[in-house]
Amino acid sequence: MKLPEWLEDGFKFPFPGWKIQLLAFVFLLGLNIGQCMMICNK
Repeated sequence: MKLPEWLEDGFKFPFPGWKIQLLAFVFLLGLNIGQCMMICNK
């Protein structure tokens, strides 16, 4: 699985921003899993 460019940039540079990007990535991932579970339960 290839990471999005904005996420890769966050890992390349040790700026505080990468933590925010990581949180956003995990949040979006959780959101997608939640939607899938809702669809599967119907």
